[in-house]
Amino acid sequence: MFLRSTTYVRDADVEISSLRSEFLSKDKIIAEANIKIQKLNNSVTDLQGKQTSLENEVKSLKEAKATSYSRERALKKEVSKLMKKIKELNLSVRKAEQAAVDGIFYAEKNILDQIKLKAPNLDVSKVDVFKKVVNKKVV
Repeated sequence: MFLRSTTYVRDADVEISSLRSEFLSKDKIIAEANIKIQKLNNSVTDLQGKQTSLENEVKSLKEAKATSYSRERALKKEVSKLMKKIKELNLSVRKAEQAAVDGIFYAEKNILDQIKLKAPNLDVSKVDVFKKVVNKKVV
């Protein structure tokens, strides 16, 4: 029985030694896994920070886009108003030009009518509002 007990103790010692070796090996694997987990956690934290930064950038870009669209619409309205004003001014210029031309011809006719009234025998055929006197001659 003593021999048997010794054998059991020896076998138990071998098994304990084997288990200790196995535990040490498992502890090493656990330690390596913990290091990898920590690195992954750091990566996750970094990625979450980048995600937050990108979300803020997207938000900022969306706001800028909305502002740009709003500004574009306002500028288009302003351009439309200015184009309408230009058309109105062009029409006013054409009317003013026509009124000036009409005024010139009216003044010419009025002056010629007065000359014919005061001097009916005077030849006014060479008189023209667009002619001028150069060296005492109508040209």
